[in-house]
Amino acid sequence: MHLSPSSQRLKKEVDHRICNTLEKIRLTLNLNVRIFSDYLKITEKSYTENSTLRKAPPLEALFNILEVFSLSFDSVIEGKINYKALSEHYHGNKSYIPERYTTAAFSKKRTSIHMLDFLENVFSWKTRLKVLRHFQIPESCFYCPDEMINIFFLSDLCEYLKVENFSEQTLFLMGQHSVISNLNSEFGKFLSTFGSPQDLHERIFTDLINQYYDKNHLYNLMDLKKNSCTIEALCNPKVTDLLKVRNLGNHDVCIARAGGFSSLTGYLGLPYSKVNEMTCVHKGDPSCKFEIDYSDAATRYQQTSSAMQQPSRYYH
Repeated sequence: MHLSPSSQRLKKEVDHRICNTLEKIRLTLNLNVRIFSDYLKITEKSYTENSTLRKAPPLEALFNILEVFSLSFDSVIEGKINYKALSEHYHGNKSYIPERYTTAAFSKKRTSIHMLDFLENVFSWKTRLKVLRHFQIPESCFYCPDEMINIFFLSDLCEYLKVENFSEQTLFLMGQHSVISNLNSEFGKFLSTFGSPQDLHERIFTDLINQYYDKNHLYNLMDLKKNSCTIEALCNPKVTDLLKVRNLGNHDVCIARAGGFSSLTGYLGLPYSKVNEMTCVHKGDPSCKFEIDYSDAATRYQQTSSAMQQPSRYYH
C-alpha cells in the first residue's frame, strides 16, 4: 500500500520511537540480544537488522513484549515507560508501585478499587488489565482496600479514562460502583448497621470519611436535614504542601466522588441520592460543596419503619 509523504514521515517517527523504547527496555534490564529476541519471538538477526534500520518489529512481536513485561501498547508506542517499575517487576518485586503513587499517600485504595471493578464488571477484565498496565501497577497491589495510595493515581486514572472517551456520566457511575464493591466487606457491613439516611451521612462526614476513605480533604458537614445534607471539602494544606500543588485531584475526580456520595444510601438497601456539586476548586471556587438529596431514601426508610411498627392482624 502506497503511503503519502506525511504518512511516511509519521510511520518513520513511530518506528524510531518504538526502536528506541525496545532498546532502552533491553539495556535497562541488562538483557543480551539473544534473550530479548526470544521474548519478541524473532531471530537475533531480525532484531539486529530492525535496530540498525530503525524499523519497528512486526506487531505480533510487540504484543509478545507487552505480555512478558506487562506493558500497555500505547506506553511502548509513545515511549512513556516507568523504567524503575519495569525493572522492579521484572526482577520479582510484584508489589512495587511507581513512586508517584506512593509518596504522600493519603487515600485508601478502596477509593480506587471500585473504579477498577467497574471497568471489569461493565466492560471486561481486559479493560481493567489494560488500565493497570498503562500505569504499570500489578493487580496484586489492589488486594487490600485499607492500604494507602497517592491521590495522583485517581486523578491520573480519571484523566486517562477521559482520553479514552469515558463521559462524565460514566465517571459518575464508576463512583456509584463503590457500594457494589464494598457492600459485602467488613466496612460495608458496618455501614449497613446505621439506621436512617440522615444518621448514615452524619456519621460518615463527621467521623468516618477521613478514617476509611482519604485524608486529602477536610470535610465539613455544613447542613444536615432529614432529606438532605450539604458537604464542604477543603484541600488539606498538609497534603498540598507535600505535593507542591494548589489543588488536589481534578474535576473528573469530583464527579466520581459525587457518584460515591450518591451510592451511600445503597448500604442501607435504599435508593441512591441525587448529588449536585455546587462549587468546585477546579472551577476557581475556594472549596468543593456537594448537596446530597437523599429524600427518596428517607421516604423509603420511613415507609419501611412504619410497616415494621404496625401490629400484625394475624395472631393467636
